[in-house]
Amino acid sequence: TGSKSSSNSDSVNSLGNNISSSNNSLVHNLGWPNRVPRSEINDRFKMIITKAAEFFIYSESNTCLSGGDVKFARHLFSLLLSGMGAIVERRSGNRNTWSTIVWNCRDTVRAMSGQLMVWMMSPGQKNSLRMYVIQSLRNQLKAKEVIASIILSNSQIEQQFALYMWELMYGADSSKLPEPDKQVCEDLKDLLQAWNLYSPESIGHDFDPWTEDLTAMARSVFHQRSLWAKQQEPIINRTISRMEGMVKAVSEAALTVTRMVVDAQNLERKAMMESMKQSVSDSIHAQLQWKLLAHQLTHERAVWHFPKSYPRSWQLDETEGPARVRKRLKRCHLHVDKRFLKSEFQDRLDAASQTQPLSFLFGAEGPSMSAVLIERLHTDEKIRHMSSARIVTPAHEVCGELLIGETSLYFVPNSEPAKLDVNTGYLDVSSQAWQFEDVKEIHNRRFQLQERALEIFLLNGKTYLLAFESSAERDLFAAELSHCELPHRVASDHLSDTVQLWREGHLTNWEYLTTLNKMAGRSYNDLMQYPVMPFVLADYTSNTLDLTDPKSYRNFKKPMAVQEKSSEQHYINNYNYLKQELTDALNLISINLEAYHYSSHYSNSGTVLHFLVRLPPFTSMFINYQDNNFDLPDRTFHSIHTTWRLTSSESPTDVKELIPEFFFLPEFLANHEGFDFGARQNGARVDEVVLPPWSCGDARRFILIHRQALESDYVREHLPLWVDLVFGYKQTGKAAVESINVFHPATYYGFNPESIVDPLERTAWETMVKTYGQTPRQLFRAAHPMVVQTLAPKTTSLSAIHGVKGISWGNYVGSPSDSAPSVIWQQQHRTPVASLVPLLTNDVFGLAPSTTLLLAYSKEKTLSLVATGGTCVLGAALVSWGHSDGIIRAKLKKEQPPYPAIRPPRCGGPVTQCVSVPDCSQLWLGYATGKILVYRYKFKPSKGTLEFSPEPVELLGHNAAILSLTLCRAYSVALSGSVDGSAILWDLNRLSYVRSLPNISLPVSLTCVSEVSGELVTVGSDADSGSSTVRLHTINMVLIGSVTTREQITAVCFSTSPEGVSINVIATGMSNGVIRLWSTWDLSAVGEIIVNSVDNPVLGLTYSHDSQHLYASTDDGNLTIWEGSAMKGGSKTPKFLNLTTLI
Repeated sequence: TGSKSSSNSDSVNSLGNNISSSNNSLVHNLGWPNRVPRSEINDRFKMIITKAAEFFIYSESNTCLSGGDVKFARHLFSLLLSGMGAIVERRSGNRNTWSTIVWNCRDTVRAMSGQLMVWMMSPGQKNSLRMYVIQSLRNQLKAKEVIASIILSNSQIEQQFALYMWELMYGADSSKLPEPDKQVCEDLKDLLQAWNLYSPESIGHDFDPWTEDLTAMARSVFHQRSLWAKQQEPIINRTISRMEGMVKAVSEAALTVTRMVVDAQNLERKAMMESMKQSVSDSIHAQLQWKLLAHQLTHERAVWHFPKSYPRSWQLDETEGPARVRKRLKRCHLHVDKRFLKSEFQDRLDAASQTQPLSFLFGAEGPSMSAVLIERLHTDEKIRHMSSARIVTPAHEVCGELLIGETSLYFVPNSEPAKLDVNTGYLDVSSQAWQFEDVKEIHNRRFQLQERALEIFLLNGKTYLLAFESSAERDLFAAELSHCELPHRVASDHLSDTVQLWREGHLTNWEYLTTLNKMAGRSYNDLMQYPVMPFVLADYTSNTLDLTDPKSYRNFKKPMAVQEKSSEQHYINNYNYLKQELTDALNLISINLEAYHYSSHYSNSGTVLHFLVRLPPFTSMFINYQDNNFDLPDRTFHSIHTTWRLTSSESPTDVKELIPEFFFLPEFLANHEGFDFGARQNGARVDEVVLPPWSCGDARRFILIHRQALESDYVREHLPLWVDLVFGYKQTGKAAVESINVFHPATYYGFNPESIVDPLERTAWETMVKTYGQTPRQLFRAAHPMVVQTLAPKTTSLSAIHGVKGISWGNYVGSPSDSAPSVIWQQQHRTPVASLVPLLTNDVFGLAPSTTLLLAYSKEKTLSLVATGGTCVLGAALVSWGHSDGIIRAKLKKEQPPYPAIRPPRCGGPVTQCVSVPDCSQLWLGYATGKILVYRYKFKPSKGTLEFSPEPVELLGHNAAILSLTLCRAYSVALSGSVDGSAILWDLNRLSYVRSLPNISLPVSLTCVSEVSGELVTVGSDADSGSSTVRLHTINMVLIGSVTTREQITAVCFSTSPEGVSINVIATGMSNGVIRLWSTWDLSAVGEIIVNSVDNPVLGLTYSHDSQHLYASTDDGNLTIWEGSAMKGGSKTPKFLNLTTLI
């Protein structure tokens, strides 16, 4: 112990000497005598040691000191002890610069030494620091004089030191003090008594009860610390106030500098983001252009066709035609397992696994549709409203954000949908960005029995069902959208006007039912709310169907399940049983449960998929619906008669009505894709749907007859009874009970699963809502008014098809059921009328050779406009071609000369065809090389402007000159014919290839597309023999018939009488001036229209919009108008506007 104490003493003395030496050196180096006055040096030294000591002695006693703080405290105490030693030595005559300074500050040094000493000795400090004080005092060279000077100058210091020594040696924590340290303390205690600095009573012993004295001392120290802090507050405030100006200036300068730095960073960041955005935009644009090129150049008639990867299957195109029919098919890959196909069809699946053409250009994923949309959303475009929503499709729901911009409506999906193939035609992003000018209709819709959806109808035939989170969000979004400029939006039809139009015969049954379905919220986008159509016929077994016999039809007054009287009691008993059960257990049954006749519904997703199982994409949906399987063969839709039999009488759970496809789409009855549905129990394999004998096994024939049956006089008379059941007052209440027409409560609007407390039961009922079916919105609260009976005598229709009685030819010029048409107007024109353009206004424009018409309507014709005649022409422009300079010229006003509008590229050779149709906004140019260019344009008649897109879309498929181009806006298709004998169908919306007709060895000089049925006519002309071959195909390229005429056909058109109430005809103008009529059902000859004074070739031929007038022009300038007998005495003279003199 002695050696260790000696070592500590030496180290402390050495430290003191070093401090003294360094202090003397410092003062000497500063050159104190020459630079700073002695008094200022003294004041500075006093302030430094005072502030340094106060940093510790007035800090909280329990403050945890860092290692640096402890080191500084030790150094400061050593410095003060060194100063006290210098003061003591000066008394003995030893003087130097350091001793002079501390001597002048001796009172301050003595006071700070004592206060720092007792602070370091206080019980709150670590024992190592307290022992450092003990050892420093014990080992001081003149310890007696130094300790005496410190202690005896202040009685509180003397008392505190004794108390703290006692607490260290004998206090509660004294046991933690090592024995050597205790011995050091004992030695110092003995020295203090030996030096008479403390008496034995005042120095303290282990038996002294000084605990309370320690507590009192702690309170005194705390009080002194508080007084000191209060005394320092004015000084602190004065210091802060003195520096406020400088702080403010520094803060403002710092803020300015920060703002400048942030602005500079933001500019750099913005420049970097713009550069990145432009880079991404360029990359996406390049990939889309490559995809477009790949699609244009790799189809089956293109130069880079890849047969192995080309889609070999067809699925239904969602584009709607007139009266909401969806007839078109589009290419697709079937993503199903091979076990679902017959062996001879399984190789069709191989194409989907092949590498897509030029896929290496698009990377692993290709351009993201969301990225494409975001790229189109410019940063400066204002977003007026944003809402979470989902697009509902038959197959799935896509969640995302719906945005209302300045000119468009945008949908940004939360996640990327499945990637689509190059050849499926999905190259545009119109499914995610809809311009306001393309919006046609907006209707409120229900989703899962809640009023929280909207359905948007576009001019291009697309519809989108948007479901929101709540009704309030839907209403807010609809209100914001109503404030946007939607130039082509038409008002919703009024129910009362629609009913009256139907009663008076201005609407067909199909048009009326389609409109009622739309008003009742039925949508092709939601399988649970699919449009519902009635079972019409009851005779599916006769060889001859008589549409004039009431026995051929179902009972429209009764639901399908009770078509036979014997079936009624079963459902009545079921209703009464459930009603009694609910009465007996009122408090035990869910509040949502009510009595019902039927546990299933006449329309739900299962019903729709049951009927459409043969038609992709519904096949894949059905497989998913059936847990990755087809249904049992005996339950698969295999026979129309069987379906009628089960639904009408034999099956107590099958109460289904029909879907719209039964009246316009023969493809869903055929098994073109070769699906393997298995064999029934009787051994018969399920393949194509077994049709009634009167349809002769022809699906198209069945659809046409079925449509005629829907439009029959019997159905027209009894249809209100069915409307009462499905859309009317018999839907609910007492009338529904009496009509045996009550379905499960989960199928009615107002049912709310959220009101069910039990989570398991609530989940079960929510599942019922999603699967059982949904009853349409109730439109009528009273009985539906009956049809207005006409007093005119009914004409007896000639038999149009063998085996069917009562088929109606309809009323149009040349109809076999009418008398011969009469010429009501004939005139000679200086310039031959090369083409005739019928308008929705029932007028006809005549155009000169090498001229086409660009025309804009005020709005599309709706049911309401039929009654009010609201459709009018906003403006028209004439476009001419064939000029020597190759420029396409346009003329907007009569008094203005034509001006150059388009300078087509010379690489395609001369223009051979230039075509547009009213309200299409596209101009198609056909070239001698077989190339087709499509220019989009914006026509604003009110401003007198016509703007063409600078870059046309190029379509390739023909190898020789284009001879004919026909655009059909109703079905969004174009048909082109070429010298090489090819005829190609194009998509107007996507401007892409659809499919080709089989080539013939004759140039296809004429083409035409029916605005009513979408059927295609091509005419091949043999220049050597002067004969022509007419071919009639469906819109899906199924051959209906082919006829060769000895005379050359020079013009062709379709009649446009409504489907179902008539059999339309194809009118062909012959080289001898005769007009021949051909049936659109089988291309059989119907009749001829001859004018004795006309024997020149017919150039232009068209029916008026209502088909009650037929216009024909010949190459000598003669124009003749015929009128049908149905119009005599009741129609105004048709308006013909000759535009041949304006070019």
